[in-house]
Amino acid sequence: MGINQGNIPQVDPPPPDPAAKEAFDKAKALLFVYSTDNDDEGNIITVQVPSPLYRNYQNKKKAYDEALAAYNANYHEYNLSNPADARKWSIIGPVLKRSVDRAWADLQGSRPGVIESALATIHQYQKSK
Repeated sequence: MGINQGNIPQVDPPPPDPAAKEAFDKAKALLFVYSTDNDDEGNIITVQVPSPLYRNYQNKKKAYDEALAAYNANYHEYNLSNPADARKWSIIGPVLKRSVDRAWADLQGSRPGVIESALATIHQYQKSK
C-alpha cells in the first residue's frame, strides 16, 4: 500500500487472475476477428471486427427485436374489447405472431447462449480490472 501526496492511502490493485485472463482471451477470440481496412489517408490498417458467429447473432437478434416491436406496436393499436378491432386483430395478429416465432427460432439457431456467455465473460473481466 502506497501513500500519495495528500497522505491518503492508495490501495494497490490485486494481481491479475490468469484464469480470468484466459477466459477473457477465449471469449474475445470467439467474438472478434481481425480484418483490414483503410485509414483516412488510404493506408491499409488492421482492425478488429465482429466474427461471423457474432455478426450472425447480432443480425438474428436485431430481426427478432424488430419483429417483436412490430407485433407489440400493432397490438396496442387495437382495443380488443371493441368487436371491430378484435376482428381486425384476429386477422393481423397471427401473421405478426408467425414473424415473431420465425425470428425467435432463427435467433435460437445462432447460438445465443455461447455468444451471451462470451459477452458476459468480457464484461466481467473488464469490470474486475
